[in-house]
Amino acid sequence: MAAILTALSDLEKRGIRTAQDGRKPLITAISTTGISKKKRDVPYLLVPLYHGLLRVPHIDKRKMEEMLFEDNGANVRDFVILRPTLLMDYKPYGVQAVKAGWEWGVKTAEEKGPQMGYTIGRQDVGQWAFENVIQQGGWEGKCVSLSY
Repeated sequence: MAAILTALSDLEKRGIRTAQDGRKPLITAISTTGISKKKRDVPYLLVPLYHGLLRVPHIDKRKMEEMLFEDNGANVRDFVILRPTLLMDYKPYGVQAVKAGWEWGVKTAEEKGPQMGYTIGRQDVGQWAFENVIQQGGWEGKCVSLSY
């Protein structure tokens, strides 16, 4: 994320501030459940795994998220952070099987809250992101937890 934001900043210094449509880019990042500072977003059985074995990777994910929160429109118009639970190589179940919860990244307003679950398939996360973030929209500024 640091490299992307630096590249966008460098482009702005060269006079390139927006895309052809006149807007700054929307960044969609893949993070993970288990790092929310607001509410527990993993089932109790996964807490030892998330806070023990995955502690170091989660530090990196938190830093990535913080960079997006702190950008505050300097380089991107907004962000969507996807926080899938444990990613698996399942045969796709379909977008209709994906459950989504969310919390605001930086805003303070009503939020649905995270969606807890154990696993989700990589292909279903990608399809959900395409259909809901790119095609539909409306997820800007949110950290979206995804699970089955």
